[in-house]
Amino acid sequence: MDVGVSGGGQWTAAPLRELHGMVADLDVRHYMLQLLQALDFTHSRGIMHRDVKPANVLIDHSKRQLKLIDWGLADFYFPGKEYPVRVGAR
Repeated sequence: MDVGVSGGGQWTAAPLRELHGMVADLDVRHYMLQLLQALDFTHSRGIMHRDVKPANVLIDHSKRQLKLIDWGLADFYFPGKEYPVRVGAR
């Protein structure tokens, strides 16, 4: 678990289950919809995130808001162009 202060507010980074126990099915659906909407928004503007994974998703439960972070591998999408597949390992 990681804890810090930013912009006057405290944050905690840890697996969702570790912070909140079991997550209700409706909450999972709510946050998954937000993630898909974020990807749809960026894709509609020709941008690919290219690194979607749990560590790059922040959730503010008090606001019921999801944020997709770490856009360092993002790239513009051009139809017909081939893109290399990037695979990472731990």
